[in-house]
Amino acid sequence: MRFPRKRNPAFPDQSDLCARTNQRLWNLAVIPRPVRLIRRANALQPCGTQTTARKFLSIQTALSKIFINARHERKTILSIKMSFLAAALCAMGTLGSAQTFEEIISNAEKQVEDIGKYQLALQNPDPRMQYALIQQMLKLEDPALQRIAKEHALFSTNPVMREAAIKAILDSSPNLRIQFAGDRSAALNIAAWVTDNGGTYLENQGQVLYRVRAARGADCWGGEKSCYIRQVGNAIQLTPSFPNRKKISAVLNLGNDGVMRGTMNYNDVEFVQVQIDLKE
Repeated sequence: MRFPRKRNPAFPDQSDLCARTNQRLWNLAVIPRPVRLIRRANALQPCGTQTTARKFLSIQTALSKIFINARHERKTILSIKMSFLAAALCAMGTLGSAQTFEEIISNAEKQVEDIGKYQLALQNPDPRMQYALIQQMLKLEDPALQRIAKEHALFSTNPVMREAAIKAILDSSPNLRIQFAGDRSAALNIAAWVTDNGGTYLENQGQVLYRVRAARGADCWGGEKSCYIRQVGNAIQLTPSFPNRKKISAVLNLGNDGVMRGTMNYNDVEFVQVQIDLKE
């Protein structure tokens, strides 16, 4: 876009070269231009008398101040806008996360109502329905509902339901906490297996978290070639992997309190008492 030229009244009757140079400076000074043109104007030097130079110097100084102030104002306005935006977002987040006392009570009542519905559904006289519901509840993320399902099945007087509870728990691939009781010095290989799997074994007791792998059959959970856990009624046989062809095994039976108890042995020479609380 071409801007119309304005006659420079401050510098009349100069040579053609001086007139053209000064006219160019005048046009750059008084007509709005991009920043790069303003800098070019500041770089040019007027020709003519010292009075002419002083006049152009004053124009350049004023123009520089205007440019600096405008840039500073733009930055200030932008900073204010960003501050207001951040404050608004923080306020929105606070409002979105804050809950009144009435809302908290309402949510708690709804949660209690949901738990009551599950407990009522577990009283269904059909064992198949109970078993299916327990399986679904164990898949939920709510630990309270998971524990309700486990306790209902494990404390049942129906041995079929208790057996189904063990299977449902193992099918959910849980982390079983195996607890050990026995002299460590008399069970060094068992203690070594515990520590190799991330557990601890002190003088007379130890524990380890044992991850149940996916089922390989109706009553088998474990590796590709063998069952690490096999269920037989209300009991399980635990034969986890152990390097260097060492054999470690245990048989645990389910008690009325929902805890499985038994004895673990290593090559029939080391023995310790073990238990697994299936309610956890």
